[in-house]
This record gives sequence, structure tokens and C-alpha cells, in this order.
Amino acid sequence: MEQARSGPLCWAQHWFWLTDHVLDGGALQGRMMHTDVAIPDGVPVPVVRRALAQLVRRHEALRTVYRRGPDGSPTQVVLTDFEPRTVVVELDGDDRYRRGDGRAARERVDLAAEPALVAVIGVRDDLARRVHLAVHRISVDGAATGVLHDQLRELLRPGPGSESATAASLRAAQPAEAAAPALQPLDQAAIEGAERASGAADRSARFWENELATGPHASVPIYWEGKGAPSYQTSAFLGAKELLAIASRHRVTVPTVVQALLAVMCTAWTGHPSCAIGTVTANRVRRSARSSVGRYASMVRAVLPVDRELDFAAFVKVIHQKLIAAYYYGRHDLGEMTMREIRHSASIGARITHSIFFEYHDYWRADGRPVAAPLPGEPSIHQVKLAGHMPQLRFDFYPYAAAFELSMRGPSSLLDDEAARAFLTQFHGLVDQVATTDPPVDELRKLVSLPAPWANGGWVSIRQAWVSLDDVVGLLVQHPDVRSAAVSVQPSDAVGDARLVAHVVPRSAALSVEDLDDYLRDVVSHHPSTMVPHRYEIGEPRPDSGSSPDRPRPDAGFSELLAEVFRACHPGRSVRMTDCYAEAGGEFFRIPEMLERIQRAGLEGLSWRDFVGFASLRTLARKLTRP
Repeated sequence: MEQARSGPLCWAQHWFWLTDHVLDGGALQGRMMHTDVAIPDGVPVPVVRRALAQLVRRHEALRTVYRRGPDGSPTQVVLTDFEPRTVVVELDGDDRYRRGDGRAARERVDLAAEPALVAVIGVRDDLARRVHLAVHRISVDGAATGVLHDQLRELLRPGPGSESATAASLRAAQPAEAAAPALQPLDQAAIEGAERASGAADRSARFWENELATGPHASVPIYWEGKGAPSYQTSAFLGAKELLAIASRHRVTVPTVVQALLAVMCTAWTGHPSCAIGTVTANRVRRSARSSVGRYASMVRAVLPVDRELDFAAFVKVIHQKLIAAYYYGRHDLGEMTMREIRHSASIGARITHSIFFEYHDYWRADGRPVAAPLPGEPSIHQVKLAGHMPQLRFDFYPYAAAFELSMRGPSSLLDDEAARAFLTQFHGLVDQVATTDPPVDELRKLVSLPAPWANGGWVSIRQAWVSLDDVVGLLVQHPDVRSAAVSVQPSDAVGDARLVAHVVPRSAALSVEDLDDYLRDVVSHHPSTMVPHRYEIGEPRPDSGSSPDRPRPDAGFSELLAEVFRACHPGRSVRMTDCYAEAGGEFFRIPEMLERIQRAGLEGLSWRDFVGFASLRTLARKLTRP
């Protein structure tokens, strides 16, 4: 396949390139964006294939592969042509896919060899009745799937006059700028390159660092439990007219209203004056990107303050200005931001995380779904199994013609089923309170009553985040040279801050503060409920009466090898083994090269996650082994 043009990735594509394409070997289930198009009257399968070919010709993102450039950095290569992979399956009598027929849309795809676009065409009576599109998330964001959905429906529409009244009214309601010239991903990357040259990336990083200086390191200190562990998904419907009226009255957007109320709920729940939020919207900043197909939507981070003395009218304007500032100053290169966050995390001994993830899905337009009614009673809930580590609370906000759906996902250890329902029921109550009046924020906070793990003792508030003393002790005693441990809290000179002191009884005199600090910096990286103690007190050794546990093994001389690999990947840069990868000046896009060079040296034991934690390079060297 011939190449049309090539260039660097957009900032929003970076994380997917690292985690999926390079290190996981291709697309995985859950890494694809999906959209399903119903064709009630049916069309011949060749018509569907021609429509798909038209979409591919129109949008470069659908015929792009992702490779490594000569310097190891990621490159997107646009092919002149690409025949999308299609799978034809028989539908049942209700025009539904039979169980298992969607597997073709979730297979691994070698993104360096072919674009990740799969179409499953559902057929009944020799006519296509449904088309399910799956595209890898490095290529498209949610807004792009909405554009693809609408365009494919238009291409497959049997004739004029067949568009539903609902779809026609929604289409007519789209803003004029939606018809702006489409932006291709390579064009976006060129714009971002110019922004970087003008200092935009540095301004963004400084904005977030300033936010972190006064905000929490983790608003809600509970992660997903990990792969296959129980989590929940809860959803409630809110009246569209009600929320639109609130937004219009205060001259803000509906997402601002929702995020302002979420900030009220979360600060009332945690008892802290602010919460850190990562927010993604599909308006995608540039007008030319709003109707384009590609990966443009990315996250901005902000710390939302909640002043209890303000009334809601003043408060929601403060939140709106905060979010506008985040969108203006906070667009960032995810790779560089990740390294900056790790450096900040290492400096305070606790993982920086926004904790709350909010996404406004304004791309659901004529999708054929029934219009939902506002919530008459309790929100619905069902158990889900969510894999991997994600933000602690995720909120997805979907507009429909007559209602908005707020969907919340989180770990069962944070809120059980009953408490999750209570969260959304109380959120609905806050909406009712501000629908026609502007009560003080403090009154709104009093309406929030949720069970909290940190309210049961054994927790301490540090830097506007709850730290579990039991969790810190639990990590300490897992060190093989620690006999027992306790953690006490001492007040700090800083107002409202505290300091952790670890009291450790060792098994041998060989245990040092350096050993403990190295060990905890490694394991605390992915525990937002914990923090590296500010001081250690090591007592007299008290060995166990039984067999001695395994001691941490030495690095077998691998420290110098790891230092050599670092210098080879980062020419001209010195390295201190007491620094973590980010502190040493490690670059996000050099992580794959680091791993490859380690593998070529005949060693194993590290993964990309080790380089995005704040364990020292000395600790990483100790993990290396020969297979």
C-alpha cells in the first residue's frame, strides 16, 4: 500500500500509542471505539461496502498506520487507499447480532501494518440491516464515531424524505460551525507542533503544576481493585429542559453545571475544599475539529475549588472560569505531562491523580436510540467487571432529545450498590435545588450524605487527600526485612498539613532508611490511599523465630547496565540511580526503546509501568533478571 503522507502523532494519540500499539502488540478488547448504524429498510451488502470505501477516502484517520520513526518516536502514515475489513453475519429475527458475531470487531490488529477499521455487516433476507463499526482509539475519539455514524447513515439512506423527524430536528439544531472544513490528524499535529514551539506545552504544564500546588494529590483515594474485580455502573436520567434552563440562567454550559454539582458532592463527601478533575469534552477546542474524524479529544485537568460562602450563582461562574482556563492553558502533550506529574509525585511521596474523570458525550445525535424520560424514581445500577487501573470515579454525560443521562462507574470498595444509588439520587436532588433558586453552597453540601471509608478511623488528611495509615503499615510490613511497623502523625508547620512518621522494628541490622524509602517509592506509585512517610525511626532488630524470609536481592551489577541503556536512549544526559526515570529526565517516548535495549541485553523483569512510577532507577535495576 502506497503512502500519501506522514508525520508525528497528535498529543491526544500518545497514550494509546504507548499502551496499545507498541507495548501490548496491537488492539485489545476495550481499546476500540464502536458505533452501530441501523438500516431499517435494508440495503444490498455491496452498497454498504461502497459507502465504507467512501468514508475511508474522505477521512485520513481511517487509512492511517502507526510506526516508529528513525529516532524511535511514533509516526502516523496515511495510506493512499485501504480496503476496510468487513465481516458479513446473519441477524436474528429482531435484527440483532447473534452471540459471538461481534468478535471480528474486537480482534487484535497490527497497527503498523494496517488501519484498525473493522465493519460487521448484519444481514437478514439478503439485505444489510445493521453495520457495526469498530476503530482503534488511537485513530478516532468518541466525537469522531458520532461523525462516522451520521455520515454512514446518510450514505445508506434509501432516498429523500426517509429521515426521521427526530433526526431531522437534531440535525437542524447543529451549530453553523459544524460544517467547518474538516481537520485531518496530521494537520492537527502540525498545529500542535507550532503551539509547542510557541511555548504552549510549557504553559500547560505550569498551569497544572500551579493547580497541584494548592489542590489535592488524590480527591478520592480509592482505585479500581484491578482486573476482574467487582465494580458498579449506575445511571440516572435528568430533564434536559431543567438543566438547559439552569445553564442559560447563569450563562454557562450544561457540562459546567454538572461538574460544579459534582464538585459540591465530592467535597462534601471528602470534607476537603476542592477536588481534582480530569475532563474530556467532544467540542475539541478548534471549530474545524468538531466535525472531523480523528483522535482530537483529550483530557484537561483542573482543581475545582468549592467556596461554602458563595451562593450557587456566583459559585457556578467560578467553576466555569476555572474550566475555561483549563481548556485555554491546559491542552498538553500527554507524554510530557505524565513525566511532569511523576516528578511532582516523587517530590511529595504520593501519586498525583485527578481522581474524577468527566466526559461529556455531545456527539450522540441521530443514533436511532429511543428518547429517554427523566428519572421517575431510583437510578438503575448493575455490576460490571472493569480491568486495569483507572480514575476512581468516572462520570459520562450523554445528551438526548428530551433528557440527559449521567452514568457513574466506580469500584465496589468505594461505594456499594445502595450508596451508588444514593449518590445519583442526591445529585438529582441538587439539580432540583438549583433549578429555580440560588442557595448557598453550604446548604447544598448539607444535602450530601454518603458512606466514606475514610470516616471510619485510621485515616489522616494530608494535602487535601485522605491517606490510610493501615495501608501504609500494610505496605511496610511486606518488606522482608521489617518485623513490625506502626505509623504516627505529627502536625506540620504548614497549615492543615501533617507528617507521617514510620516506626519500624527490623529483622536485621542491615535494614536502612534508604532501603525503606526505595521500597516504598516503588510500591506507593499505584496506591493513591498511601504516602511515603516523611521520617523513619528504625528500632533494634527482633528476628523471627521461624525461617527467615527472602531478602531483597542485589542488582547483580545491573545498575551500570541500566544507566548505560538510559544514556544511550538520552544522549548527553547524565543519570543518578537514586532518581526515578522521570526525575532523571527520561522521555515518555523513549520507554519502548529502553525496554527493547534491556531485552537485547538478555534481561527481563521490567514493564512500561515501572517507568511511569516513581521508583528509583536503582530499584528498577534490582528487578532485572536473566531469563
